Amino acid sequence: MPRSKNKYNDIFLEIGTEPLPANSIYPAIKQLKNNTQEKLGDNNIVFDEVESFDTYKRLVVLVKKVKNIQEPPAYEVRGPSKEIAFDENNKPTKAFFGFLKKTGLKEIDVNIKKTDEGEYIFGLKKEPAKKVETMLPDILKQIINSIRSEKNMHWDKNYEFIRPIRWILALYGDKKIDFEIAGVKSNNFTFGHQVLYPEKIEVRKIAG
Repeated sequence: MPRSKNKYNDIFLEIGTEPLPANSIYPAIKQLKNNTQEKLGDNNIVFDEVESFDTYKRLVVLVKKVKNIQEPPAYEVRGPSKEIAFDENNKPTKAFFGFLKKTGLKEIDVNIKKTDEGEYIFGLKKEPAKKVETMLPDILKQIINSIRSEKNMHWDKNYEFIRPIRWILALYGDKKIDFEIAGVKSNNFTFGHQVLYPEKIEVRKIAG
């Protein structure tokens, strides 16, 4: 498949299963939508909105306008105390510059904060941003595995889900996202009505 050149793409995830109990569908699709939003947010992935759909044999989530590059993950790091980082003339010391060298921060990235232990210097450390496409196999697996039911079934070395998974459709724009759960490999096809049209249906891209 050709690689999309768009700055944004949509995520489409369909979990095809054996017939689901009627009372399990709403809780499952609610979890799927909520957990998708949560997992993407936890990974600093920017998106517009999440929609969900369901039938008695499939759970579907569509994430619209996902930015191809995640927001750079950032976390705060604490350095030496103010007394150690600055001398009596309020000029940076070797300890201050050592902190910058160790963390890769610049002077402009550092500020002084009060803590219960006194005043310390802090800096916001940013990690390199990743391409969302490379992150999705693991994230989509986590999303599926996070769906819980009071009466799960067990199969394939005791894997748990509401009912056995029969297919997984996973796309990012026109790109198939590859991963495997309980012996089922993700792909770019779905299935129609089991009687009227039981053949595989290839899905080449998500319609904009």
